[in-house]
Amino acid sequence: MSRTIAITLIAITILISLALGTGIGIFYQMQKTAPQLVVAEKNAVAVKGLSSALVLSAVAYGQVSAIDGRKITLTYKGETMQIEIAKDALIYYLPTTGGSLKLTEANVQKAKISDIKKGDLLNITITVSSDGVLTGNNVSIVSSAAEIK
Repeated sequence: MSRTIAITLIAITILISLALGTGIGIFYQMQKTAPQLVVAEKNAVAVKGLSSALVLSAVAYGQVSAIDGRKITLTYKGETMQIEIAKDALIYYLPTTGGSLKLTEANVQKAKISDIKKGDLLNITITVSSDGVLTGNNVSIVSSAAEIK
């Protein structure tokens, strides 16, 4: 009889240890992922704000590091951003003369997406959709890769 009681107590001890280990593991994982959930919630709020009717557009600036069809990747100070250029986007060269310059139809030259090359410096006016997709609506080629070298 005492042997049956000992085996039963050992089995109960093992089951309690397994339950405690599982509980502690779940608690640990929840503590580890909680900061990620906070960041995700903040990002969702930022995307909602940027895609609202109150924010008409924003501007991205950087050097073209990749081009894939209408998707342009800009790089600036080690950060990158991929932007899909809208089919009806306005694309043009900005004059490269020094000093202050009044932009007029006479000194701004229209361009096409095929004119954009890797290494060009661009200003892209972007809008953010509610699902976080960045769309370029207006592209200014600040200086071409050939001028930078």
